Amino acid sequence: MTPKQKRFARAVIEGANPSGAYRSAYAAAGMSAKSVANEANKLMNDPEISRMVREGEQEAMAESVWCRARAISQLEQVNQRCFDALVSGEGGVLDRSALSGFLETSDRLNRLCFVDVETEDAKASFKADPERLKRVNDESCRVFESKLSTITGL
Repeated sequence: MTPKQKRFARAVIEGANPSGAYRSAYAAAGMSAKSVANEANKLMNDPEISRMVREGEQEAMAESVWCRARAISQLEQVNQRCFDALVSGEGGVLDRSALSGFLETSDRLNRLCFVDVETEDAKASFKADPERLKRVNDESCRVFESKLSTITGL
């Protein structure tokens, strides 16, 4: 594989479309868009290049999943420590830094775990059954009040 072919493959692995990758790896300034697309297509169909791209994309996805899992694990640990600090508060005094840490890590965990996507699905189902929204909201309030009284001792 030539250095230009390797640059092309790396650009595709990093997220460039084939035409953009071709332009970054080759001197394509005087070429038409159609010519660039044709040449990029030829490169994508080259068995050696397509294998490098496929393996590189698989490696990038595996690394991304690992990093995400590690981030979730670390956030869960911090979240639990903040919760423990809240629950063990002495004399009914609320530890504001523990509360802030708990809320912040909870929010980040929700985003990392795609709770916002689930929320969109839930919104659609609530529109179909407005009474369900009231029932779920009432139950959520009861659970929140119970947890809050556990934390604050009130």
